Amino acid sequence: MHKEEAGMLFECLGNPNRVKIVKLLYHTSFLTLVELEERIGISLLELKTHLQKLTDCNLIFSNENKYKCNKELVDTLMNFISTRCGCCS
Repeated sequence: MHKEEAGMLFECLGNPNRVKIVKLLYHTSFLTLVELEERIGISLLELKTHLQKLTDCNLIFSNENKYKCNKELVDTLMNFISTRCGCCS
């Protein structure tokens, strides 16, 4: 992962509700739109907007109104942050 990709992903996560969605999906196998609406506690319209943004960034996957976290990408992002590089010396 390059810093440009990491920056784009962090920009995508730049909303507390999107962070909450990713964290919730990271720790579950999948959730439906209704389950997410109940757990996140925001309007359906707002939720759909956040889900679309997260899907566009590949942080989550959707299939027939079921949503799942792209754990591989989230783990790669976290590994990028936790690994030292030349810029941090």
